[in-house]
Amino acid sequence: MKKKVLIIAPPESAHTVEWIEFLNKQERFEIFYISLKKDFKPVKNSFFIDFSFPFYKINLLKSYFEVKRIIKSISPDIVHAHYLFPYGILTLFDRKKTVISFWGSDITKDYKNSNLIFKSLADLSIKDADFITFAGKHLKSFFKYDIENSEILIWGVDSNFVESVKKMDRRELGFSDDDFIILNLRFIRDIFQIERIIDVVKDLNQKFSNIKLILVKGDDSPYFNMIKEKCKDLPFVKILENLSKEKFISLIKSSDITLSLSTRDGNPVSVKEAMICGKTVIYQEIEPMIEFFENKDFKTSLKTFECKELYEKILYFYNDRNTLKNIGNQMKKFAEENFDKEKCFQKGLKIYNKIIGD
Repeated sequence: MKKKVLIIAPPESAHTVEWIEFLNKQERFEIFYISLKKDFKPVKNSFFIDFSFPFYKINLLKSYFEVKRIIKSISPDIVHAHYLFPYGILTLFDRKKTVISFWGSDITKDYKNSNLIFKSLADLSIKDADFITFAGKHLKSFFKYDIENSEILIWGVDSNFVESVKKMDRRELGFSDDDFIILNLRFIRDIFQIERIIDVVKDLNQKFSNIKLILVKGDDSPYFNMIKEKCKDLPFVKILENLSKEKFISLIKSSDITLSLSTRDGNPVSVKEAMICGKTVIYQEIEPMIEFFENKDFKTSLKTFECKELYEKILYFYNDRNTLKNIGNQMKKFAEENFDKEKCFQKGLKIYNKIIGD
């Protein structure tokens, strides 16, 4: 008889989609899925809970009882929640074997900034779970207690898929082969220093008119609207949206250099994808990213938040394309050795086996 696995996770997360796709290939599992916020059906047995009430606490309470009703009707062998807020909290007292996966912002932002009530609920959920996975060691430092049944579980990249994607024709972007394209790998959100990037590239473009910048829209927000307005009269900036995974990879391949200037998270999939593509990644040196690169120094980190440092770093690679290519090749090798998707998924599978048996 197949083991029943219930996934509770955000529909917009790459972790959700790829993990479900992987589990679907395992004949011993029957997969169920609960989505909040929007209707998303990656498997036949998918459930949608409308999380759209204007008050978060009402949403949480309503969703909690809905999840309990679904769990009772399914009777899964294992419940796996991706992200602590609100998905992990919804598993509290489910009386099933439970795994909660922490991926970054759910801890560095949501847990860290929670009030006493929500932090207490989160702590109860963690202690009630059978197993916790962390996307990096740095996430453990946010807790005042030890979480014993836990492991580091990072997200890998399918290098075969990446290799199969063709480079985007720059003419689609309105750029030429002579342009030096800087791709910001992270969405337009305030934690990714978008304003700093725009200001630096603006100064560079005034000196070298072939330097161009591509930004990728995330969700609608006042911050995005502000950035969009800021870029309105900047012809060297292109904002793209609604990119499929394949389109995003092809965009990476068409760029000359990539950026990831997060102020708090680590282990980003987009950085791994850029590295697999052989692209040099300039990144903000914060603890999660130091851990991400295992203290290996590619000479591409930014140690300050000053525009001058970013300006000089990009200019250095603009003037030295051989070094740019060599570092890209080094990063590609590092990513292939450390971020293989199949190996990461197999580790997740071993966690399931540890909890519910082979």
